[in-house]
Amino acid sequence: MRDSYVAGESEAEDCPDKHPCYCPDKSAVMLFGSNHGKKGILIGAPSPRPHYKIKSYGSWAASADVTNTVFDHFATNETACGAKQRVFAINHYAADYIPLHNIDYPTFKNVHTDAMSYLMDPPSGWHNPDDCIGFPCTAPSNVVLAFDNAVFDGSIKPSFTDRKF
Repeated sequence: MRDSYVAGESEAEDCPDKHPCYCPDKSAVMLFGSNHGKKGILIGAPSPRPHYKIKSYGSWAASADVTNTVFDHFATNETACGAKQRVFAINHYAADYIPLHNIDYPTFKNVHTDAMSYLMDPPSGWHNPDDCIGFPCTAPSNVVLAFDNAVFDGSIKPSFTDRKF
């Protein structure tokens, strides 16, 4: 992903009057994956939902590059209709492997610290000896986002002083 502009919450309404409300969680980047299997470029039949569901094992030694991208208007971690909003979010089906993400020259404009990322613990259901050999598949516990030359602009700047690492 390169030379991109991604906007978070806008003035557009997710739940306009006299229309059904559509209020899903939103993320600018669902962390990339690296898997053996894939769906075809042109899917000839209705694809089961969710479209981002992973149906194969992870492939190792991959990386993802996000270069020269602006993330704007993530001033809160919640949208007006109450959905979660994050710049980076994990795919809930990424059990095996999430590649290293090299994020070079990003600009975070009006991005609140709480809206930067959503990472989760591996669900207990992933404790499947036939699949992960006696321990939960650990992809969510092994996420690395490597930032280089980041710029923070706007009214909200990150504050990491109260974080415990």
